[in-house]
Formats: sequence, structure tokens, C-alpha cells
Amino acid sequence: MRVSGLHRYPVKSLGGEALGSAALVPGRCLANDRRYAFVPRAPGAPPPQPGWRPKSRCVALVRHAAAARLFARYDDTGGVLRLAAGSRTLAEGVPENAGDRARLEAAAAGVLAADIGGGVDLVAAGARGDGTDGAMTDVDAPFVSLVNLASVAALAAAIGATVDPQRFRANILLEDAPAWAERDWGGRVLAVGEARLRIVAPIERCAATEVNPASAARDLAVLRGLSGAFGHVEMGIYAEVVAGGTATLGAALGFV
Repeated sequence: MRVSGLHRYPVKSLGGEALGSAALVPGRCLANDRRYAFVPRAPGAPPPQPGWRPKSRCVALVRHAAAARLFARYDDTGGVLRLAAGSRTLAEGVPENAGDRARLEAAAAGVLAADIGGGVDLVAAGARGDGTDGAMTDVDAPFVSLVNLASVAALAAAIGATVDPQRFRANILLEDAPAWAERDWGGRVLAVGEARLRIVAPIERCAATEVNPASAARDLAVLRGLSGAFGHVEMGIYAEVVAGGTATLGAALGFV
């Protein structure tokens, strides 16, 4: 098996960025993955405080398909978040600066208006109880996510349509494993370079995966395809980093 893709998503549900390498740190998500989320603004309410929220309280593809029209890039060194629509930059700035944050929020609201019906607030995941960086992941736990491209291909064959792996917003895409083999990996440890990943659980999917990441159209019945053809709605696995190292594109993956 090998790593065929590395991705992080600085803002929940928005398009993310492809990486050539990624540091894997014990007990952490990928650095700055899902660092922020947009939440619908409540008129007259004070600005929301940092902290993890379930997707039901965030701008999320499961309800807001327009979020797929936005892409986020994050500069680890300068802390600058850039929002883009296609190749066009809409706004950029340091979200912890009130003026920059207001510009980012206004740019996002312009794209999301039809789905949200009002303004949005940009909220940071903040720190966990142990002081480590949190993430606005669907599960409030420091996991990385992996998707097996053979399983995506099996789904595509079953429903007779092309399925972009980006629908599943995984951190690590892997290839050269049999379709659905990952569903039996619970508790096993994968090595990628010096890093070690303990497989925790399969990922149950929601209607967010039915949104096309290129067009923002809700165009595929992914959940019906999974349940009808395979008897489950899983795609991918959660893993916990138990030993640190660097994952790189093309790196070998193997069990230890």
C-alpha cells in the first residue's frame, strides 16, 4: 500500500489544500486541519467563542451545498487564511485580527447567502482540555482520516458514476489495498515512515458526500448507493497517531 494523496481542510466543509508532506504528531489531528468553521450568524447575539461544535451548528455540506464553492488555504507561518472561489481570491487575513475576520466573514457570506439567508461568523476550534489544538472535525477527537481509493472505485462501479474521492475529505488517500479491506483493520497499527497510526473505527457518512466538490451540486445518491450495494454507509477510517513522523506522497504503508 502507499499514500496517494495528502489533504487538509483549514475551514470545515470548504475545499482544502493538497500537501506534499504532512507531519503526524501523536494525539493530534493534522496541523491546522479544520482549524476554523463558519457558523450562521444569530442577529443580535454576541460573537461566538472559540470551541468545538457539532456540524449541526456549523455551515456544513450536509445542509449547505454552497460551501463547496469556497476553498480555504492557510499559511502556517503567518497565520493567514485565504478564501477563494475557483482561482479568484475573495479575501485573506489573520482571523484572530477583528478587521481581517470581518472581511473573511463578509466574503464567505456573499457566496453562502442563498443557503444561509444571513451573515456568518468565523469560529476557531480553539484548544482541547489538554492544551493541544482542537479541530472542527465531525467527531470531537484528535483523529486523522484515511480513505481507500479501491473502495471509492467499488462504489463508483456500483452506482455507475464517477465518484471524486474529495467528496469524503480524507487527510490520507491510500491505494493498492483491496476494496473495503479497511473495514477489518480496527485496532491494527499502520506504519508510514516513522509514524504509526492505530486504526480506531470506520467512518459513517452523511449527505455531505452527495455534494459534488467541483460544482457544488447535490448530484449523487452516495448513501443509497453504499447501503444498497454494500449494506453499510461507511467510507474510510479514523486513526490515532501513536508515534510521530512525516507522511509523504508515495510513501509506503504497512502494518506493524
